[in-house]
Parts: sequence; C-alpha cells; structure tokens
Amino acid sequence: MEKYTPDIIRETIRNALFGQAVGDAMGVPVEFLSRATVRKINPTEMMGCDTPKSFKSWFSDIIPAGTWSDDTSMTIAAIDAIISDGGDIYWQHVMERFVEWVCQSKYTPNEFSFGLGGTCARAIGLFKNGIPSINCGGTEVNDNGNGSLMRIFPFSLYCIFKGLGVFTSVDIINTASGITHGHAISKMGCLFFTLYMNAILDGQSPIEAWETARKFPYVRWYGQECVNAYKQLLSANFPKIKDSEIKSSGYVVDTLNIAIYSMIHGHDYESSILLAINMGYDTDTSAAITGALAGVYYGFESIPDRWLAKLRGKEMLYSFADNYAQIFNA
Repeated sequence: MEKYTPDIIRETIRNALFGQAVGDAMGVPVEFLSRATVRKINPTEMMGCDTPKSFKSWFSDIIPAGTWSDDTSMTIAAIDAIISDGGDIYWQHVMERFVEWVCQSKYTPNEFSFGLGGTCARAIGLFKNGIPSINCGGTEVNDNGNGSLMRIFPFSLYCIFKGLGVFTSVDIINTASGITHGHAISKMGCLFFTLYMNAILDGQSPIEAWETARKFPYVRWYGQECVNAYKQLLSANFPKIKDSEIKSSGYVVDTLNIAIYSMIHGHDYESSILLAINMGYDTDTSAAITGALAGVYYGFESIPDRWLAKLRGKEMLYSFADNYAQIFNA
C-alpha cells in the first residue's frame, strides 16, 4: 500500500494551504505591534478595515478582514509554477510568478499585493534585471529574514510526496530558499521546517517531531556557525523555556522558534495560532508558518469555522491546492 494515497496528498496540501492562509490573515491586523500591545488587544477574531477594532495599525484603512499577505501569495505563486511545469521545478519560472504577484497583483484575494519584504524585493529586482534566478538571493548574514521560510511548504511536500532522498531534498530546499534568501541560516531553517513537516506526517506528535528534526546533522551541510544560530531551537531544553525567552522579529531563526514553540505548546489549531500571534511583531508570518504545520497536524476540520467564514480567496486556495495534488498522482 502506498504511504501517501491520492486522498492523503490532496487533504494534506489543502490543510497546509488553508492552515497557512488563515494564520496569515489572522496575523495581518496586528503585524509589527509589540508583544505587550498584541496581548492587550488579545486578537481572537478576523479583523480588518471593515470590522470594529479598538486599535490602529498600518492596515487599518486598507486591508479587509480575512486577507492573507505576501506569505500565502508567494506560496501560491510557487505552487502555480510547479503546476504549470507539469510537476517539474524550474527556478526561473518560480521567480517569474513572484514578479507577476508583485507587478500584476496575481495570487491575491484582493486587487493589490502587499507585504513584500526587503530581501525578497531585492532578489525579485535582480531577476527582473536579468540575473539568473539561482543567483538572486541575498547571501549576507543580514539577509536572513523569514521570507523563504514563509513560502517553503510546497517544496517541503514536494520532497516528501516524491519520496526524494536526503541529498536531493536538501538541494531542492536549499535552492528554494536561495532564490530569495541565499544564506545558510535561511536554508537551514527551511530544512528544519521540512523535516518537522515530514515527522508530523509520519504521525509524530509536535514534540516528537521537534526531537526528530533537531537530530539531523545540519553541521555537515551548513557549518558550525550556522548551527550555532539555532542553538535555542536545537537545545534539549527548548520545550521547557518560557515564552518570554523567545524573541519576536523578522529574523528567520526567531520566526521558526515561534512556530515550533507554538506547535509544542498548543493543543489544537486555534491555540497554536493564537500562541504565535501573541508573540507579537511579525505576526502574519509567524502565524502563517505555524498554520501550515498545525493545519497538517490537526486537519482542516480543526480550523475554526468563524475564521474560515471570513477568509477571503477560498476558491483560489481550493483550486491551487487540488491542482497541486494532481501532479503527484499523474
């Protein structure tokens, strides 16, 4: 019997994509607000310019409730590229889809794109100016924002569902990150996410999956300096630390820490998302990454109906999820 049947593949991709989109949309309203401010607001519902709110943020007058941001848009763009190429990955075509998102507002639930980060913007700009896609990603330490981690799950599932070996999988994940974020710290974060996703698909609990993912010999591929950057996540004490010890920022290390911590300490999809959001600052990305994992682990039915009811672009999400699933069943 196949490990991943067509039904499992379809459900997993739907769960990941909707899990991410809902988390993303839940986090957008309080993005860039401090941890203390977010916890005072205590966001538990979808909010936007069309709903009552007791605070003001950058989104207040322009973003409707249930709107997902660059995190999910760039994820869908990557999925579309792979679908269009019949299940193959051509990095130039992935970057072309990113350009279409930025310049034509494709892959959005509204008529405009928003949320483009600086590192992604530079990479896309280089690509538009003729630089090969695999050479566009920033390679400096300061280029380690969370912009590749937020869109990595389609490539993670690609490696998992194709049953690819470790060397091929590492190469794909490294390149998937590298077209925008080429430093080893970003690449390693994307690989940890992939190994964690694989472990929860194997039926491991969130804490068991963390144990599995942290035991991979990362130093062999990324070097000791990079591994040292993840010392908190890789520490045997990570599940026991207080949330006040987890930093909130756009740094890929901090964002991955939040996502895994939220998975370990949440008890369902909703509580995991709210844990991530209540860490503050880059709330949409923290909740999007957590949401992809929580969606896969807890299932579609675990996503609160009241959140799904306000989610925008649901038909687009269904379409891309189902079409992506078909490439593994051809």
